[in-house]
Amino acid sequence: MPEAKAGARRAVLISAVAAVLLLGLLIALIVVVARKDKDPTPPLPPTPVVKTDTETFIDVSDGLTLQWYSGAIAVKGDLTNLAGNNYNVANLPVRKSPTGVLVIRNTSIAVADSMETTKMSKLVLKLNMMSPSSDDVTTALNAFMISGNPNVIIVSLPYRSAGDRIEFLKAINAIKAHALYNRVILSIDLTSHCCQTGIGPGTLDVVSELHGLFDAPVMIEIDERSLAAFWDTLRPFVRQNEMMTMIITFVSGSGNDQAVLNGVLTARNDIEVSKLMYDLGAHDAAFRRLAVTAGSPIIYFNVSRRDAGSVVWSHNTDTWELLNAATSGNVMMIEGDIRFDNNTKVPIMAHDKGENNNLTFAQWLDEIIKVNKGMKFDFKELEAVVPALQIAASKRNHIKGPVWLNADLLQGPNAPAPPAFVRHMFLNVTELFPDATFSIGWTTVAKTKNTTLKYTQAMVQEMHEFCKNIDRPITFPVRAEQFRESLDEFHWLLSQSRAYTLTVWTAANDDVTKTDMEFMKGQFEISRVYFDLPENLRP
Repeated sequence: MPEAKAGARRAVLISAVAAVLLLGLLIALIVVVARKDKDPTPPLPPTPVVKTDTETFIDVSDGLTLQWYSGAIAVKGDLTNLAGNNYNVANLPVRKSPTGVLVIRNTSIAVADSMETTKMSKLVLKLNMMSPSSDDVTTALNAFMISGNPNVIIVSLPYRSAGDRIEFLKAINAIKAHALYNRVILSIDLTSHCCQTGIGPGTLDVVSELHGLFDAPVMIEIDERSLAAFWDTLRPFVRQNEMMTMIITFVSGSGNDQAVLNGVLTARNDIEVSKLMYDLGAHDAAFRRLAVTAGSPIIYFNVSRRDAGSVVWSHNTDTWELLNAATSGNVMMIEGDIRFDNNTKVPIMAHDKGENNNLTFAQWLDEIIKVNKGMKFDFKELEAVVPALQIAASKRNHIKGPVWLNADLLQGPNAPAPPAFVRHMFLNVTELFPDATFSIGWTTVAKTKNTTLKYTQAMVQEMHEFCKNIDRPITFPVRAEQFRESLDEFHWLLSQSRAYTLTVWTAANDDVTKTDMEFMKGQFEISRVYFDLPENLRP
């Protein structure tokens, strides 16, 4: 019996201890929860996405911000000077010497020395290899590693024909196996020595395969002649490859330099600016000037989604009151009507003949220059064109935004025909200010009760025949109330050139609805139709 009682006491004691422990754990849990509610521990920050050096280089917001050097390198001092200037990338044409050393072509400068010379700068070297040799690629990367150069390096390999595919695969494997793989940008050179029958789907299929195998940023190099001939094919190809950019190079002896540069501008205006880089050599400065005043408003104003409908306009800005409102508000493009004052012998701002708003074209221009907005010169009479463009040309270096030159040169629906000589004279005199977008329209009248009034196929075909050899970006002003009925005709017109856009406008009392404009916006690429309309009509 005493043992039984002792066992019972032990059981009671153990139960009591267990209860106390359980109560203690419960109290501790309550305290922890209370503290957490009172002073919550901040969550761990998300792991940052760290871009590789190559991704950082290739992911520039605008390829035109990079300065390329493509000139001659004769002595090592030339490399030293480059490293101290504002260049971002230097082209080094590379060959193998008789002793097996990689040197800069036409010199005895070892590529390894060039890497050593430039390593203290931020200059990126682009090695233009003569062939897709895996041995040469490995030799170059070994030299780069030994030099201690901390920058990325671009390795450019020429693709001449399908026969180069195997060598390319070997070169890619050599790069991927190298310790510097994450600092190498592969550039596939498709310039004029390549693809003599053209850059077609077959070539791009191989490029796409090589890009997929490299699994890192890739560039393709296109000369300006191939760019103009194959842009319709190249544009979707580059856009659909997220880690691909295009280098546009300029081949000497291309012919009409202005036409060539406008071909490059067409590409720039027609794609995200981060997708193109420009190695234009001696033509670089001229292209940069062209890209400012003849560049797309979408680019200049950094419009989201490349939506031309988001560009805000001020129409008929012909008085001081309207001009002040436009320059101080959210307006991006300012349109004004220009006539010639026979009394003062200067161009003035006026929509109708005989109107005088005490605002000269020179004053109008100066006010817009102060705020760096875009401008559209709407010439209402031919006499105003030359003096106005002479004034604009004299201020060319101060103009930082897009410039459009507008005139109605062809006959539109039921409208009077302009004199035939006007169109050719307009093209001649606009050479006074060539770096601009041409806005070439039709004469028009209001529909009133004529509900079938529209732009015809004959009208848009005539317009294309007139414009197809003009080396400028071209926009076609379209009267809004006649736009919807002419859907097929304008689809056809825009399909003729990627340099073409439309600008929809309206006059007071025209029969236009926002619903119609929203419908029409949905029928076209959003980057190709501007809406110069009042806010209540803009889609």
